[in-house]
Amino acid sequence: MSALLRAAGYWLLALIIAGGYGIMLMAFVQSSFRERQLEQLAGADQTTLVCGLAAITTVLFTWQLISMVSFSGLLQRILFSLATHLILFAALGGVFVIVFNILTKSDPIKTTWWQWLVHGFYWDSVNGFYAFAIFVIGVLKLEIIGLFFATSIAIAILAPWKLTPSTNFGRI
Repeated sequence: MSALLRAAGYWLLALIIAGGYGIMLMAFVQSSFRERQLEQLAGADQTTLVCGLAAITTVLFTWQLISMVSFSGLLQRILFSLATHLILFAALGGVFVIVFNILTKSDPIKTTWWQWLVHGFYWDSVNGFYAFAIFVIGVLKLEIIGLFFATSIAIAILAPWKLTPSTNFGRI
């Protein structure tokens, strides 16, 4: 029972970190848009929402993936957390933009789902991914970069540690 409570406590901590990180990242992106007077652009609200969702999901995935290096030193855990965090944030942000475009786009020219899948999905997905990357890179400020690093360090320190290598992965 105590192992179950400990696991629940770790996941509660992960949810608290993910929620705080998502809200802070959304606030930083929105303030960056306001500073540069870009909040009236069509994709600004979508990018803010996608950044928040991608941030929350990224923290939860990174929290789970850091168990692969849970017996390593702190520096290795921080580097793994940072690399995983940045790659997952970019990938999940692009995926969330694609899903958002699929759910909100209504194009009367493409009548059937098969026509849309064959003709429109590839270009919509490429456009969505690059739009997200350009919007996020366009608003990068020192605060957002610092938030990436701080969250990666917090995950590396607070995620569960193991004192011996796992038998599932062997020695790395």
